[in-house]
Amino acid sequence: MSSFLENYKRQPKIYIDLPSKGIYYTQGNVVQDNQFTNIPVFGMNTMDEIMLKTPDALFSGQATVNIIKSCIPILTNPWALVGFDIDYVLMAIRIASYGEQMPITSNCPKCSTENETEIALNSVLENLASHEPTRSITLKELTFNLRPLTYQEFTDFSRESFSIEKQLINLEKADLSDEEATKQRQALFDLRAKLNLKITLRHIQTISAGDNVENNLETIEKFIVDNDTEFYNELSKSVSQINDAWSIPKFTVKCGGENCDNEYKTGLSVDYSSFFGTNSFRSRNLIL
Repeated sequence: MSSFLENYKRQPKIYIDLPSKGIYYTQGNVVQDNQFTNIPVFGMNTMDEIMLKTPDALFSGQATVNIIKSCIPILTNPWALVGFDIDYVLMAIRIASYGEQMPITSNCPKCSTENETEIALNSVLENLASHEPTRSITLKELTFNLRPLTYQEFTDFSRESFSIEKQLINLEKADLSDEEATKQRQALFDLRAKLNLKITLRHIQTISAGDNVENNLETIEKFIVDNDTEFYNELSKSVSQINDAWSIPKFTVKCGGENCDNEYKTGLSVDYSSFFGTNSFRSRNLIL
């Protein structure tokens, strides 16, 4: 016999459609019954709030995945969600948990004054929902069919990048000879360059020219690595620009500092505990 308390369990607060419309997913690998529209979103529960206070789970991305599974149960594999779907889902969960308004703190680049403003997350959701993502670019008569990174890939690359940058910082403090420091620094720069190459390659699904299509990733990697630097730089720049287009648009802040009327753009990175807290969120930009 069920308890009367069942009648008081949390209910969906909002319903969403995934911006990707499922075009990057295979049958059933992300959403139950491939339901990409009218997805119910619940507010966070007590265990979700506790999860946000677990540093290891936050750093690994597991806390984010657990919260998505809790608040949107039909998303069976959040790790496989692509970037702008993750952004959309996390904003929807925050709206369901705390409401539409979100305070944002940023510093004026002209006078360094700390400014706080509020953004309406609903308007950000509408912007993402209406966005038609660019899926291909053309270079040297070759068409590159692209895809966004999944949350798993984004998390893995972020951890690799963090490790390299941390080692570079520690290297500056190490008691090493100039020769050894230069050697280790160059090795870390090489790792960073290889990571950037890996990130660029991971975006590429196929390369085509007319009716000819190449989808073997090893062949694609060899082609790009063996090509000239100018070609790779152009490809990397194009992928970066498309990533910006896939991201949440920046918004304008008017500085409230004394004798400063500067207006500047600031971004919103949707992830980790600061986004889900009830206090002001500090605007920041994630690399990748």
